[in-house]
Amino acid sequence: MASNTGNSESLNSLFDGFDWVGPFDEYRSGWALVSVDGKLGFINEDGKLVIKPQFDQIGPFDELRSSWALVSVDGKMGFINEDGKLVVKPQFDQIGPFDELRSGWALVSVDGKMGFINEDGKLLIKPQFDQIGPFDEYRSGWAMVSVDGEMGFINEDGKLVVKPQFDQIGPFNELRSGWAMVSVDGEMGIINEDGKVVFD
Repeated sequence: MASNTGNSESLNSLFDGFDWVGPFDEYRSGWALVSVDGKLGFINEDGKLVIKPQFDQIGPFDELRSSWALVSVDGKMGFINEDGKLVVKPQFDQIGPFDELRSGWALVSVDGKMGFINEDGKLLIKPQFDQIGPFDEYRSGWAMVSVDGEMGFINEDGKLVVKPQFDQIGPFNELRSGWAMVSVDGEMGIINEDGKVVFD
């Protein structure tokens, strides 16, 4: 009967230095999750580290964006890609799914303030708003934002087109085409589709 000693030694050598090794192909084809001192990373089928154990948590690939996986360090979230590269440094308290509020963008938050990153992982809008609404709800290409209870708008380029300054903003085109009613401290006014105050 053939001895399995050689196989056992090769397995021990492959997994040497890790506190725990998960099954291959669970997260990504050809990779296995590994743990060292509570930190997670990945090895490939040759036993080589493709991602050094450095993360507290690693989510499934493709869950929030195709070919990316959510990672966290000390409560801050970022992303790695399928090449094992860190594409978004862990810096956010929360990251939402891509394409939820705007195609190619994901909502992010830091210390309760919201902003956006794009599909390249670049910060498009610095987290600065308490709330961000859906695009196109009030006006095509705009999303309502609020800071300290005051409302304004950003556009699809990520630019602030109406500074948060109003207590309330009504729908565009309700009273007149291209206009929306606004109020500050109980005083009513009107803004147009360019975001300019036409009556106050």
